[in-house]
Amino acid sequence: MSGPKGIQYRVDPKVARRLAEEQRSRQLLVRWRQIESAAIRLSARCHAHDLPFLAVAIPTVAADDTAQMEALADQLEHEVNQSNRQLDAKVRENRSRRFDHDLEAVLTDLAAVEEAARVARPVDVDKSADTSRNASDCTAAERRKRLSDQVSRRLGRLVEPASEIEDFAVAVVTAPLDRAPMLLDELDAQISERNAITNRVGADNSRLDALRVKAAALQDAAAVGGLLAQAANEIECQRSAAAILDAVTNLVDAATARVTAEVERQYVLDAVRESLEELGYVTTEVDGGGPDSVVLSRAGSTTHGVRARVSEGEVDLHSIGFADRNDKAADTAADQALCGDLDPMLGALERRGVSPGRVRRIPAGVLPVSLVRVVEPHGDGIRTARKSTRAQVRETGL
Repeated sequence: MSGPKGIQYRVDPKVARRLAEEQRSRQLLVRWRQIESAAIRLSARCHAHDLPFLAVAIPTVAADDTAQMEALADQLEHEVNQSNRQLDAKVRENRSRRFDHDLEAVLTDLAAVEEAARVARPVDVDKSADTSRNASDCTAAERRKRLSDQVSRRLGRLVEPASEIEDFAVAVVTAPLDRAPMLLDELDAQISERNAITNRVGADNSRLDALRVKAAALQDAAAVGGLLAQAANEIECQRSAAAILDAVTNLVDAATARVTAEVERQYVLDAVRESLEELGYVTTEVDGGGPDSVVLSRAGSTTHGVRARVSEGEVDLHSIGFADRNDKAADTAADQALCGDLDPMLGALERRGVSPGRVRRIPAGVLPVSLVRVVEPHGDGIRTARKSTRAQVRETGL
């Protein structure tokens, strides 16, 4: 006869698919919230640029209708991306139109100043020199107009408005023409640098929003709350938050993987509990119990029970005592009784979609039986609490 047992197991593919589908539903809900967040962010941008008609309405969706949610998520994501592109184009168009209008006034004033300077020049009796000067003035005006067009086209590449760059652009157009090539290069560099910052901030903000949604779905969201706040501060200061966001991503991914594993582990633990209850055992609350194990009183016994724990792909079953001290003979008898219940329990476990594999057995009486204090010997409170824990894992997991 043998005592404690270690039972390797494999979850039935049908059960695994159902658990995976539940996981997919949770992930789809997270995705939906991320797209919702993007739509809200788009709406804020649209109103900031006085283009509210480009905002996208967020449809109402039933959380329990996976097919509808997936279809609406795809549609909403497409509409948000399309509207963002339209908004970017409209903002650039409006900015270019406004800049061209302002620049036209600047050029008009500049032309008046240059004309006044030309008129004030001493009269030259040499007609050929006067003709040459007029041609030079005409050429300068044409060059400045071409320069204005070049500057306007460059500003059209600016992703977001930047007053300091627009001011510099005006300075380029009004500066001496011989400095134009150098100033155009500087304008190009400023626009490229500004666009790089804008794109990085936008990408970091998108990652931050997505991670906030994922973190909120975790049971221990506070674990990454501080890092998310640090990332938000870096982004607000227009500094790169990539390193912080990478760290948060790793933490969230690890937590997500733990939740995924916990869903299967909890399913197997519930299957073990139900299988033992089928044999007459009663779920029992004891001091020091937790969500990682379940204690059941043996049928017809007030002195011994079984603690079941699932970890690392194995079900561990150990006899436990409810008395104040160990009784070697009674403890050995409890181990032997557990051995007698093993085969029926394995059959019940398989009917619940958990296929037993190799069974590790330790001889009865070799290991001392742990003593625990019963809190609620035959109540249903622990059973209800355990089901609630499982439901909570499904509701708050990713």
